[in-house]
Amino acid sequence: MLELSALQSKMAVQEEEMQVQASDMESLTRNMQIREDLIKDLQMQLVDPEHIPAMERLTQEVLLLREKSCFSRITGSGSFQKPKTTIAADAGRSGR
Repeated sequence: MLELSALQSKMAVQEEEMQVQASDMESLTRNMQIREDLIKDLQMQLVDPEHIPAMERLTQEVLLLREKSCFSRITGSGSFQKPKTTIAADAGRSGR
């Protein structure tokens, strides 16, 4: 009976950790979307209109690489890890 209680306690702790990780992932996903939108807006301001198709393709490649990077962080170690770097645009965005 003691083993069952210990297992239930361990499961409850793991469930809480999973909820925290899910919340972190949702927050990071929102932050990534905000950054992607900001990058796209800045790119559109900097790009000559005739180069927009190439810029769209490059933007899609960056998004795909970010997705792969996020996926590899999640599956590579078996647990979720927060990214260690931030985009400098956050500093400008938070001051608004």
